[in-house]
Amino acid sequence: TLFPKLDALGLYQKPDPAMIEAIRIWYRTNRGIIPFPYSKPLERDNRDDFRTFAAYAENAFDLPGITLRDRPIRTYPLKALGAHYLGYIRQADKDAPVGEDTKWNYFENDDFGVEGLEKSLDKDLRGIPGRRVFLKNEHGRVTDELTAERREPTPGGDVYLTIDAGVQSIAEMALRDAIFPKGVGVGRGAVTVLDPNTGEILAMATVPSYDPNTFIPSIKLDDWNRLKDDPFVPLLNRSLSAYAPGSTFKIVTALGASVNGTAGKSYNCSGYVNYGRGFPCWTVQKGRGGHGTLRLSEAIMRSCNCYFYLCGNEAGIENVAGVAKMLGIGSSLGIGLDYKVEDFMPTPEWWESKNLGKWTSAKTANVSIGQGEVLTTPLDMAIVAGAIASGGKIYHPTLINRRDRYERNPGNGELVTLKGSFKPQLKHDLLKEGVKEKDLAAMRQGMWDVVNNPSGTAKGAKSEEVGIAGKTGTAQMWRVDKATGKREKDNHAWFIAFAPYDNPKIAVAVVVANGHAGGSVAGPVAKRVIERTLAMTTGNWKQPIMAVEPAKGHFEWIESITYPGEAVPVPVPDEEQSSDTVEETEEDPAVAAKPVPAEAQAAAPKVENVQRADTGDGRVRKRNFKKQSDAPASGKRAD
Repeated sequence: TLFPKLDALGLYQKPDPAMIEAIRIWYRTNRGIIPFPYSKPLERDNRDDFRTFAAYAENAFDLPGITLRDRPIRTYPLKALGAHYLGYIRQADKDAPVGEDTKWNYFENDDFGVEGLEKSLDKDLRGIPGRRVFLKNEHGRVTDELTAERREPTPGGDVYLTIDAGVQSIAEMALRDAIFPKGVGVGRGAVTVLDPNTGEILAMATVPSYDPNTFIPSIKLDDWNRLKDDPFVPLLNRSLSAYAPGSTFKIVTALGASVNGTAGKSYNCSGYVNYGRGFPCWTVQKGRGGHGTLRLSEAIMRSCNCYFYLCGNEAGIENVAGVAKMLGIGSSLGIGLDYKVEDFMPTPEWWESKNLGKWTSAKTANVSIGQGEVLTTPLDMAIVAGAIASGGKIYHPTLINRRDRYERNPGNGELVTLKGSFKPQLKHDLLKEGVKEKDLAAMRQGMWDVVNNPSGTAKGAKSEEVGIAGKTGTAQMWRVDKATGKREKDNHAWFIAFAPYDNPKIAVAVVVANGHAGGSVAGPVAKRVIERTLAMTTGNWKQPIMAVEPAKGHFEWIESITYPGEAVPVPVPDEEQSSDTVEETEEDPAVAAKPVPAEAQAAAPKVENVQRADTGDGRVRKRNFKKQSDAPASGKRAD
């Protein structure tokens, strides 16, 4: 009598062979204890699904054996804000996640994270299922429940991030609000902000971006194809993507020279250094002469290539590579995020292992100015800036402030909260690794002059509100136009910085694709982030934290960047531009250490039109920037 009633209400599903087989297996396995899911998950916001729900609910009395049950669903209330580190979940189906098939002893699978923190923290966020034990008679029918064996479910843990929602919002909007001659908004770029005194990552913003809600409960095929085929690669986390760092890497070279005891030496820039052929300074490539004799701080201020060719070679590639390793370049990520990173530091041993011949002084010269095979991420370079800011201390970078978890008291079953805590982890103290304090002081002075001296390369980052020290870089890169197959110039403009100069609280790295120069493109973005972040901590700026739509990508050339209310910058004759690259000959070939990711490292979601997913009880929360309280932020879902 049930099926005719369902048919009259338009709810009857005619069983096909697949459904009949599914029902047979379900009841053979569960013996009628667990109800068969007759209808697909229904979405509250879907009009047709709501009508179906209403039909079931209004006629529940006449539909014996059919029940309606709510399931929680993951939501991302801030939409694209922080999407690249949050990631997304995959809708549960009949299969357990890979490697967990023997652990799943309950009838309804939880959703599980497949990207970002959702993946890395999956075990923390997912709870422990409850248990009920039933007795069956000799005919296989349920007769009773052993209530003493009942176990209540344990909720998933709470994870508190180091990410500050205000700083994240400032960084995201700095990229979106940037004004350049042909439009508004950086098309491809990233901003990374960390606390140099603790290693806590305060923001990782990337454009273009995506809305993780698109994946909930499952992404439509058209939406998935649109995301994965987008030429601007919105799924790519550019804060963790590797690029040639250009002249920002000269700080690493200077640290290597300090370990070698030669950072205090002066070197002459005549415009070229000969390593079998002429290696030019960027000034010569602009039609001017060399810088003359320079000391370290002035070489950083002027970003002199010739100085660092000579400095790097005298320091030795082993010392430069050793410092790079201490800073995390080419090492495992270790920030609490499961993400494949392609940063790389070339060495003579690696070069020879590839049967490429003997490592040469020309190779060291190229690496010393951040070109050749060296690849770094914005996070790497924020750590470099942070090491100078903190007086040589390198802390383990992290996205996780603390984890709280729950357990059941085995005696009475009551829920017990086990609170975690955060303690900065010192990774290296460069002053104990051979770096000299006077050399660090010279580097700090040089970075100050980059921004504040009239001869510096980052006048666009100078602030009237806070003392900013930084380093510019512009690495010549190329991309292949998918439509034409042609190689297109795609320079990457870099700027790394710390502030306030006398008492650093934040370190920042900015990279902008297809930018004219680090000083005029990435520098103003960093300035915006630094000014508003520090003003927010003193109560002089209130950053709105609201949902943001995904940022769109573009390939437009960015000559310079300003913000609403600011004057258009006057071109700076002495600004270092996209001339870091040294063209390589057949005797000194450029061999890519590892390919720079051309596509997002995005895990495949469940691509279909089934409409609901469960999230468990886990929560991801952000802490307050001032660490005023251990109280969680509002909301119970990843934000």
